[in-house]
Amino acid sequence: MEKSFGQRLDELMKNAGYNKNSLSREAGVHPTTLKNWIENKTTPDDLKLDIIARLLHTSKGYLYSGIGDKHSIKEKVIKKDNDFETQTIDNKLNMIFNQNKNILDKFDKIIDEIEVIKDTLYEENSLFAANFERIAANLHVDLSDENQKVIDRTKESLN
Repeated sequence: MEKSFGQRLDELMKNAGYNKNSLSREAGVHPTTLKNWIENKTTPDDLKLDIIARLLHTSKGYLYSGIGDKHSIKEKVIKKDNDFETQTIDNKLNMIFNQNKNILDKFDKIIDEIEVIKDTLYEENSLFAANFERIAANLHVDLSDENQKVIDRTKESLN
């Protein structure tokens, strides 16, 4: 015997991990409306049918009449690509959390790299100031006031 619309809806809903409250919330319908659909008292309009079919990863044809592919082509792509738009709220939150964690990890790496660059520049500036003074002393050259100020500022910034 062929299943009714309500029976198909109820079966697909459970297989997709929804209860009446979670599916009605995701689909944007009142729980009583969903209950009426499951009990075959009413049927959804075309827009709501499309939304429900997408959430349950099935075709509109199968959901409404039992004709067609029970599992939509989109479901197969979703399983492969992990499409964000068709995920449950919990899955979306987990995906967002993981993406944010990855971003924070990348920021931490960037901050570590900046610290290495800062340390390298510090060491190079220290070596430059010391070498500049040593060369001037070896050549018995008095540094001009301007050059001495640059050396002094460099030393101060390093402290």
